[in-house]
Amino acid sequence: MKRNKIKYDRWLRMLFLSFALLTGGGWMAWGKFTGPVMDGSQRPTITLKDVNKTITLNQGGTMLIGHNSVYQEVKTIWVRPNQKRKLSIPELTISIGDSVYQWGSVRVDERYAWFVHWYVSKGKATFSFPENLTFNGDIARGLQGGFWSDALGKNYTVRDFFVNAKDVNNNDYGWVWSARIRDNVWYDPSRKVNKINGWDGQYQRALQGGYGMDASSINFVCAETDLQNDVVIYCDVSMYRDGEWENSNDPNIAGVYTEPTLTKRYVYQIKNVDGGNIPTKPEFFGFDYPYEDGNYTINLSMPESPDNYFWTDGEKQYQGTNFKYKAYLEGSTAPTESEWFRLSTRGDAFIPLQRTQRIAKTEHYNPDKRTIVEVWVAYAKDSINASGNITAESEKGPVAKFIFTPKKNSGFMLDNKELADNKDRWPRLDTVRYRMIGSVDFDNGEENVTELLGSNADKNARNNMANSPFGSFEENLTSYGFLRKDAYTLPQIIGTNFSTVTSYPNIYGLFRSANHTGVSENGALCYADDNWKRTYQWNPLAAGISGGGFGTTETNRSTDILNLANRFSNDLKLYDRTYEISKDSDKKHYGYFYYIDASNEPGTLVEIPVESICSNTELTVTAWLADMTRPGYMTEGDLKTRPLAPNINLLFKGKNSKGEEVTLHRFTSCDALTDYKGTNEGFSRTINVNVMQWQQLCYSFVIDDLQGCTDFFLEVQNNEPHTDGADYAIDDIRIFKRKPEVEIVQAGDLCDTSLKTVKYGTSYSNIMRVMGLAENEKVEGINKDVEWNDTLPEELKDYISKKYPGNESDAVQYFTKIYYSVYEEGNLEKPILIDYDGDGEKELCRVSYLSTRIEDMGWVDPLINDVGKNSADKIYSLPLEIGEYFDPSKKYIARISSQPIGNDGVPAKCDECALIGDPFSISVTGERFKIFDVEKLDTEISSPESAVQGKEYEIAGNFRYLDDGWKTLENAKFDWFIGDTVEFNTKTVQVSADTYTIAEALKLYSTNPDKSENIKKALITYGEEYDKNKNGKFVFDAPSFDYEMANKYQTIIGLPQAQQKDSDGNTIDDHLYCPDPVVIQLGPNPPTIEPGDPDVPDPDPEDPDTPEDPDPKDPDDPQPDKDPEDGSPVRSVRLGLIQIQDMQEYQGTLRIPIHIRKSTDNERFVVDMDNSEIMVCETSDQERKEGLVNKAVATLDGFGDEYVATDAKPKWDKNYFKIKFEDLVVDSEKGFREGFWYMVEIPYAVKDGNGNGAVVYRGSMKLTLKIVPEYVTWVGSETGMHNWNNDGPSHWRRSTDKELYTTEVASKNGKHTEAYTPMRFTKVTIYGKAQYKDNKYDTEGSPYASYPHLYALDEQGQLPILNMKAAKEIGAATKNIEYDLLADPDYEQELFGKVTNPDKLPTGTNYNYSCVRFYGNTCDEIYIKPESEILHTEYLTYNKAHVDYEMDPNRWYMLASPLKGVVSGDMYLPVGKSIGKYARQETPAFDDITYQDNTVYTRWNPAVYMRGWNKESVKVVYPEGKTVYGFSADWSNLYNDVDVPFTPGHGFSIGTKTSGFDGKVLFRLPKDDARHSYFSETGTSNGSKLITPENRAGNGRFIFSPDEKGELAVTTTGMFGNPFMSHLDMRKFIDRNSENNTYYILSGSTMVANIVTESYRLSTESDYDPNYVAPLQSFIKKDLDEATFTTAMIAKAPTSGKKVGLRSATAAASEKTLPQLRITASRGGVHNTALVAGLVTASDSYIEGEDAALLINEEVAAPQVYTLAGNQMTAINVTPELKDIPVGIYGKDASPVELSFKLSGDMQNVTLVDKQSGKVYPVTDGLTLTVSGNTSGRYFLNGSIATSNEVIARNEIVCYANGNGQIVVSSVDPLTRISVYSVSGQRLRYLDNLNMQTVYVKDLAPGIYIVKAESVTQVCSEKMEVK
Repeated sequence: MKRNKIKYDRWLRMLFLSFALLTGGGWMAWGKFTGPVMDGSQRPTITLKDVNKTITLNQGGTMLIGHNSVYQEVKTIWVRPNQKRKLSIPELTISIGDSVYQWGSVRVDERYAWFVHWYVSKGKATFSFPENLTFNGDIARGLQGGFWSDALGKNYTVRDFFVNAKDVNNNDYGWVWSARIRDNVWYDPSRKVNKINGWDGQYQRALQGGYGMDASSINFVCAETDLQNDVVIYCDVSMYRDGEWENSNDPNIAGVYTEPTLTKRYVYQIKNVDGGNIPTKPEFFGFDYPYEDGNYTINLSMPESPDNYFWTDGEKQYQGTNFKYKAYLEGSTAPTESEWFRLSTRGDAFIPLQRTQRIAKTEHYNPDKRTIVEVWVAYAKDSINASGNITAESEKGPVAKFIFTPKKNSGFMLDNKELADNKDRWPRLDTVRYRMIGSVDFDNGEENVTELLGSNADKNARNNMANSPFGSFEENLTSYGFLRKDAYTLPQIIGTNFSTVTSYPNIYGLFRSANHTGVSENGALCYADDNWKRTYQWNPLAAGISGGGFGTTETNRSTDILNLANRFSNDLKLYDRTYEISKDSDKKHYGYFYYIDASNEPGTLVEIPVESICSNTELTVTAWLADMTRPGYMTEGDLKTRPLAPNINLLFKGKNSKGEEVTLHRFTSCDALTDYKGTNEGFSRTINVNVMQWQQLCYSFVIDDLQGCTDFFLEVQNNEPHTDGADYAIDDIRIFKRKPEVEIVQAGDLCDTSLKTVKYGTSYSNIMRVMGLAENEKVEGINKDVEWNDTLPEELKDYISKKYPGNESDAVQYFTKIYYSVYEEGNLEKPILIDYDGDGEKELCRVSYLSTRIEDMGWVDPLINDVGKNSADKIYSLPLEIGEYFDPSKKYIARISSQPIGNDGVPAKCDECALIGDPFSISVTGERFKIFDVEKLDTEISSPESAVQGKEYEIAGNFRYLDDGWKTLENAKFDWFIGDTVEFNTKTVQVSADTYTIAEALKLYSTNPDKSENIKKALITYGEEYDKNKNGKFVFDAPSFDYEMANKYQTIIGLPQAQQKDSDGNTIDDHLYCPDPVVIQLGPNPPTIEPGDPDVPDPDPEDPDTPEDPDPKDPDDPQPDKDPEDGSPVRSVRLGLIQIQDMQEYQGTLRIPIHIRKSTDNERFVVDMDNSEIMVCETSDQERKEGLVNKAVATLDGFGDEYVATDAKPKWDKNYFKIKFEDLVVDSEKGFREGFWYMVEIPYAVKDGNGNGAVVYRGSMKLTLKIVPEYVTWVGSETGMHNWNNDGPSHWRRSTDKELYTTEVASKNGKHTEAYTPMRFTKVTIYGKAQYKDNKYDTEGSPYASYPHLYALDEQGQLPILNMKAAKEIGAATKNIEYDLLADPDYEQELFGKVTNPDKLPTGTNYNYSCVRFYGNTCDEIYIKPESEILHTEYLTYNKAHVDYEMDPNRWYMLASPLKGVVSGDMYLPVGKSIGKYARQETPAFDDITYQDNTVYTRWNPAVYMRGWNKESVKVVYPEGKTVYGFSADWSNLYNDVDVPFTPGHGFSIGTKTSGFDGKVLFRLPKDDARHSYFSETGTSNGSKLITPENRAGNGRFIFSPDEKGELAVTTTGMFGNPFMSHLDMRKFIDRNSENNTYYILSGSTMVANIVTESYRLSTESDYDPNYVAPLQSFIKKDLDEATFTTAMIAKAPTSGKKVGLRSATAAASEKTLPQLRITASRGGVHNTALVAGLVTASDSYIEGEDAALLINEEVAAPQVYTLAGNQMTAINVTPELKDIPVGIYGKDASPVELSFKLSGDMQNVTLVDKQSGKVYPVTDGLTLTVSGNTSGRYFLNGSIATSNEVIARNEIVCYANGNGQIVVSSVDPLTRISVYSVSGQRLRYLDNLNMQTVYVKDLAPGIYIVKAESVTQVCSEKMEVK
């Protein structure tokens, strides 16, 4: 002990001497004052000078070091007036150095004896020293990673050793302390001070003059007046020792001190918090984080320390001490109890003022759900209870809310092969998709450092550490201090060795390498001066580490750690990223990395400026980090702790025009990767083998709202909860902008040799991000622009209907529109105008549809012609036939936008924010073969046509494939066939048990190695290998072969072999090249022939006059009119299966004309006697395709052929061929099916010698057979889907037996639905409720909704085919349907005029068919079901019509017949015993109906009653002595005359009576009886009557048919019938025939009055639309005896949703055009209604046509309510005002009647006055009164009417509440927008784009509302009450 004491004393004396020499002063300068300061008046004062000097940099040049040459960290500090507030320096509150005996030496640690200068920079504040402030060593070192000298024990209470500072002008300059001030002001070496809780060797200088921890904190106070102005406090700190001390001659000044080079400045902006600063809403922080299983290391950092929150609870004021939090997953319920912020990495211990919390529980992490954390601030006393918890006395919150969104494919990855192979994490290498817009490499622009110089070099040449920071101090790109290599920092003193290191808390340095041999090993010399040196300290090798087996000395321990790391391939060396990137190149050089020992505050590591960006730009950030902390665990008491791994936040920020910073995106990295490995399990002897290895951090994000920012930067923040560990290097931080990946690629067949079809392509993930869309979520905001309607592409509608049946409207909410356009490179002013949709008009852009559900992008098939270099991320538009607009020699630029180009906000000119891709060009495969002259092998012949018979040629394949453009594969192998395409595709070979065509066999030869030899043998057996002497047919495995032309015409087919390899040895996928056979036609152009109409050219696919088909039957490939091999036109013949059956059964033929014929004059087309089989080559029948393709379905039976000159056309009767069908076609299980098409290939031969010579050529032609069903049903109910001549599934389907009342008739060919438009043999059903919805058929539609609308079909004029153009509301016919031919057995007239049919059999029975041109608007018979209609039957060619009437029994109906030849005796019904059902004519729809006998049909049970209308008569009523008038209905007596004609245009009345039957009765017309019998009710015959021939004339024909006139004149007694098989437009009928606007219809027991004028439509039946009369309905027009019906009166069913005629419908009532009051009288279930309507221009007297008189039905005992207009009883009373209007009841007796009232429109304040009792009843909806059944003169109406006319008169917007939760808004000019607000300002309703003069805002709850209404010219705001 004594020796040790002597040794220590000697060391101490030498230390004192060294310090004396170092400071330049003598012993005289020490010990002037004794501390600590106990009284502020005794505080010493010094003069403090600001530093101002220039230093020389090692790299050359100089740098100014001034007072403001410092990085700043700015904090806002809240304070209450006149209350003390503490400020602290975080680093000094957890670190304190003293003497320590370590590694065999005594060390004095001066690293934390910082220069600390507190002063008020602005405003006024008073400082005081914090009394009794104590720090705990366990908390500081054990929990927070600070440095705590054991010499000081467990606790340290700070002492006041500050001195007052004056500046050079003697102004107050705050408080200051430093080691130099301590040594010159406080320390006296002759004095001894007692130890502080520690050992005897404590450092006397610190005992006498303080530690850095003593200067860590101050208190300050601001008066309330001080806080009215800005107050800013600075704290400058420095760890440098280059300050200068001078003794002072002034007795009041202890000395003059020039401050050292400043390391950092804390800037505290003081704010008044007198009333508390708890936010009313929690401050929101949204972060993305990298989700990965096992890495549950989210750290959240509060923006303020808890002591920066103040609040009042009751009368008590609080300042926060701790934070608490609640964490939960989105969608879960928040916990009821909050948790304290604790150190989860340190056993959940508490530390003071903790502001960073780790979310450590795994239950708070989910890859698909966001983590939500709510934070409270609390005040708690310091005491910790026995359970290790504390109690909050008061808490507030939440003050902050954090939402952490999991992101996959982000986070850290080690720099290894896995990372190198992950292309998505290397945007700097992917210049196609990314452009760098910001970066920092910390290299300070030094690019020429190619060698590292270390301790062996001159001190100024050593270049591993920088002595200048990155960036300027003014830019303040970091909030951490900078460590200069050559600046003397506070040392650790070992003996006389003043040693400094390279690592200090919260100080960064720049280094080129770490632990590089000879340069930067741990402990190696970094820099040395005369009195001090700096050595490298790398924590992985130098920091304390526990664990058995590691070395007992620092050197040994480092060696052990390094050896262990080496075992896991880590040499514990680190080089900056510049070197790592360049080391393998010829430009290898070094830069710097940034190294930091971070603390527990979220300081800014670096700010990186970023170029200007645009909203919705996808950004990707990459950064490199290396963990530089200790590699193993430490033991603190009972706690074994591992160090913190790097954890950072990256904040993307912007500055707006006000200079304000706005955080636009946040990302938190979670912990870097750690991997603890060693020789033992658990903690013992394990290290983190990931230390000192680079890890890449990568993530991407999109900013949808720039919030007005124009300048941008990325801020990288430390995010550690404490400083134990948290040492890391960062480097090479880059920010990339994702370029819009928009391109155009070839979309057609890769075999195309010219550019035809292209498609736009883009990256799915990129476009999703730039449009701000979330995957799998519905589209919202500006992007919500897709609705389920007819504007969607058919492809998309079909896809959605199939995938989401019944949920289409919901499914489209996941879609949004995107727009593509294209520019020529170098001209971005305006896109190329392109006719995208084929309508003849060129557009700037093309719309497509993007789904947020990636799987739904299948609607455009993203795999079509995928070039193989793109991932599944690539999506495309639909293929576009616009290839002609592109020149392969030019480059183009594609653009994508969320709105149409040229619209507002999307200018045609590309600005910096336009989403444009890189320039591209488009090319095609080119020629796929070459032909060389064998005699000149280097000479390619000009064309195959120039090949000459008898000459030899080399035939070579040209294999082209896609690989970033088209490339040629040299010596690619082909298999060759010498023969024509028909033989190639139809002839077969047998391979074992399998049969293959030659085409199939050759393909299998290269794709199926197991069978290749057997296939080759089979092919050789068929045709031998080619040899000049053998004339073989095959050449195998050859890029080329020599061939001698044996024939005038020769076809050679080459098939490229599959699975060939490119130059790199990679197999070329079959979607990267054209796998189709190469067909080479040698010699002159061979003879050609095509079937079809010789007088009609092929349709022009680009014809702008051809309307687009709204309902294509075949929207997808294959197409019936395109050759699947080359896309050339294929003509079609339509025929029925029953026609084929007829021909096939009797060996009949189908004769087809020749469309085009080309040959030499001596060549003729003939049947190929070696091959006459006609085979199916393609079909739409996918179910039977496999069994039909390449199967013979017919034979070529003959040719009629004569030569046709080049300028001539073939002739119908001279150029044709005949085919005969095979049994397979009519096979019910395997053959053709109705509704499908079958393309056939027809072989032929060509002979010379005018057809008598040799065969010179064999070929084939294609023809499509479309099989038209025998029974079809109309389903066209959608807008624009009413064209009879459209084949689409939304127009026609095959009928069902159920709707035809048949068994296995409609379904005999199957139950599939596919159909075609009818032909002359087709039987058609019109079913008004049939529909095609949600990709399926049903009969649940609205009545009359499904109807065909016929129109005139005339020849085009220039061509002998029909003009199919139709009005828009009808919709287009099937595209080019007029070009199809139709099979017909009676074709003499079409082909030969009066000449006898040359194909007709001698017997006269004709089973031979030929083709006629398409005729349209045709069927055999037509059947109209109930509630159905067809518009304009005058254009329908048919044989017979059938019409159903369906009615309720036991009531009268007013009916009409659209058919001729109907008589009263036809109204009978089945008894239901043998045919049909009781009272329902459910017999086969197209069968003839005759009465047969009384056991089958009857007129008595069910009974049928008939009556007619005679004439109305005047009915006079005398109420109270006054004369008023009504009209009495006058029906005829019932009659049973069976020969009364029910002529179209006339009305008749039918009633039925049934027993035990509660359904509806069903009549069907026509009947086919020639006479009708009379039967009594008992069934006894009373004779019969022959039906008058003229009454039966035209039976089964519509009155309006092609053979009838366009109008019908009718004379009646006042009852007219609708003569059309459609609705009758009563407005047009009245305009033509009457000046009286009134008519009546009997509905049940109620006579309904109707008025139809130009201005309004009124009906006493509220659900009735008076403007229309339904088909089969009659009506009473009492003022007419005669009228004329014209086809102009034909109308479709109303779309108002109202009921019409005798039909029923369910729909919402439409808005009323006039204010109305309905009064309904009810008794015994019978109702009658009167209506009062308001119109200011109306008369208050009765005006015929303005009002409707009451028509009294005397036959019914129902009471009839009326009002008086003048002295006229009215059913409808249109009045200018509601004032004393009489209300009466007409009835046969006075039995009580219930009156009910219904208001609509703007009828207000209505009352019913009972003048007899004096009572007044307010009239509201639902009011009911019971009155006498025969009342007049007692009740009167009063009220007010705010009509639209009044609004117009006032010329203003009127808003009022009319009850029932409704607000009415009316205006003189159209309303544009209406908003309804609650009184609190919340917007409840918003109606936009109105364009209406009256609007009803419905379903409002009772309450007060503010209504803002806007019209074209006015704005109105009203406050009103809804009751």
